[in-house]
Amino acid sequence: MFSTLITDVGSFNRAIRMILLIGNPNAGKTSLFNALTGEHRQVGNWPGITVERLSGHRIHRNIELDFLDLPGTYSIHPFTPEEQVAVTALSELRDASIINVLDGTNLERNLVLTFQLLERGFKPILVINFADELERRGGKIDGKRLAATLGLPVFMTNARLGFGIDTLLDALVELAKKPATSADEYAKSFYTPMPLSRNGAGCSVPEPDSQSGLRLSGLDLVSHDDPSRAACERFERIGSLLSDVFIASPQPISAWQNRLDDVVTHRLFGIPLFFIAMALIFWSTFTLSTPVSHMIDSIVSGVSGFARATLPASLLSDLFIDGILTGVGGVLVFIPSIAVLFLWIAILEDSGYMSRAAFLVDRFMRGLGLHGRAFLPLVMGFGCNVPAVMSTRILDDPAQRRKTMFLIPMMGCSARLPVLTLLAAAFFHESAGLYLFAVYLINFMLMLLLARIAMRLFPADDLSPFLLEMPPFRWPTLRSVMLTLREKLGHFIEKAATVILAGAIVVWALNAFPRDIPLSLPYDSLIASLQIRAQAGDKLAAETVVNLTADRNRELISGRYITRVGHLLEPIVRPFGCGWREGVALIPGFLAKESIISTLAVLYRPLSDDLGTGMRAAGLSPLAGLSLMLFTLLYVPCLPTVGVIYRESCSLNFTIVAAAVPGVLAWIVAVAIYRIGILFL
Repeated sequence: MFSTLITDVGSFNRAIRMILLIGNPNAGKTSLFNALTGEHRQVGNWPGITVERLSGHRIHRNIELDFLDLPGTYSIHPFTPEEQVAVTALSELRDASIINVLDGTNLERNLVLTFQLLERGFKPILVINFADELERRGGKIDGKRLAATLGLPVFMTNARLGFGIDTLLDALVELAKKPATSADEYAKSFYTPMPLSRNGAGCSVPEPDSQSGLRLSGLDLVSHDDPSRAACERFERIGSLLSDVFIASPQPISAWQNRLDDVVTHRLFGIPLFFIAMALIFWSTFTLSTPVSHMIDSIVSGVSGFARATLPASLLSDLFIDGILTGVGGVLVFIPSIAVLFLWIAILEDSGYMSRAAFLVDRFMRGLGLHGRAFLPLVMGFGCNVPAVMSTRILDDPAQRRKTMFLIPMMGCSARLPVLTLLAAAFFHESAGLYLFAVYLINFMLMLLLARIAMRLFPADDLSPFLLEMPPFRWPTLRSVMLTLREKLGHFIEKAATVILAGAIVVWALNAFPRDIPLSLPYDSLIASLQIRAQAGDKLAAETVVNLTADRNRELISGRYITRVGHLLEPIVRPFGCGWREGVALIPGFLAKESIISTLAVLYRPLSDDLGTGMRAAGLSPLAGLSLMLFTLLYVPCLPTVGVIYRESCSLNFTIVAAAVPGVLAWIVAVAIYRIGILFL
């Protein structure tokens, strides 16, 4: 194992009030942030995962350390909005300490940012990530000589595996105890013009001056008449430094990785392999999760039955059983499905495959008038539309950003998965996985159609080349995958305990009042007398009890407030075969898509304890179920997504269009599928 602490922290006198993490994309910065703070931020092998400042803190040896994870940036001269976030933080938090995270397998390129920081008076703490991976490939970094040459603390870590984190925290605590001193004069001593070597004489590296992009106010201590010459000198310095401290790997990429890359990025086989992988993921979502889902359903049903048998009949017991348990319990059943889906997504991201997928679709995206980088926020939309909209900051063209934001609500987020899973399982049984994949495929085709329309609505400048650093294939680590899974499931359960719970209670209240409903028959007395005969073995009496109970429940619910609301909305959903209950469920679905399940569970409870059985008993056909699946997948984004679209676009008109178009398209598609299907059935 490599040494984690390279230099004596006592020689580096700087107080730590706030610790900024800055580095190139794919350097492992967010992984280090997670390891230092215990947070569970999303980590991915593409730029744009961190699109704004992520804060966290850690108490270590009774000292509280505050960390700020900045978006990945290649330079302090920002070209994209996400890089501007990082540069703004450097300007605003001048007295903060900086951890500069470097990828040990790409040290020369990563040191460009380091030297830019040094030239402007910053004295960062260097954390070299993946140094152990470099050693496995035959390379080596002399960390002690690097620390002595630059006069900076240098640490070796592997954030994904947790190596070197405790030593780094110990050093940060020691640094936090020291008084702050200004390092501005360091820039003047660090930067002295040096003669270029013969190899550098013809160097021409364009570098924007401090006026292009966002200026580091008060920090541009280095001046040079020729920015290109300054960049050349910087590379000369880096080359000279590395010649003493760095031994490059004789084989940067292993042979098996090259062969695997040739297969998964093949111009003919790459796209089919991607769709096959997606189909297998949807198939396994049902196959692996069904036994656990049935177990959770049995537990929820058992708790409901026990509560109904032991609690006295009252309004509060009805709220607990028919509102809370039925609503939230109906959502928790789908935790296994979500877990399996996000398990696969975490594996694909952690392995580096998602970057290959972005590379594959670049030419395809350009045919839609989109930059290849737009694929990244679109894929993130499958997890949650909110961070996906925020990640459009990686696109520097405003028209490209708006076009991508316009399309993101078309991506079926994870919140819609439980609804789709329920409907697919209820109406298609053994073929549920196939129908779920077909619905997502239709969704994808419609997104392409909408993209063509968006080309005319948001004309963009000529597309710049798609530059995406391709990370090496890595075996997914159990820790990283489990952290991602824990974060996603925790977010889902949190919504079940807050938004979904509140929605279930509201729906129950509308379904429970008014209490006094005139009935056509004295149902309670009739049922009580027949139950005595049924208990004695009279099968006809038992069957009559079931029928009378269903008739009583239908008459009761017909007089409730929820029915009045439902009938107002029924004209919207009736054209594609659904009833007033589905219309009501769309209202809380605007707050959180998972709420659709809890709402339907409460509304169908009078018909059956099993939601699928109740929907079929109400007359919903498989064709109506398929249409409802498509409508749920496509219709208006949730309220948080609408809010973040407005925040990112700063346009009310654009936000209204981005929210309304999916709803109109969803209704047209659902009606078309239903009406065409009737012709062939």
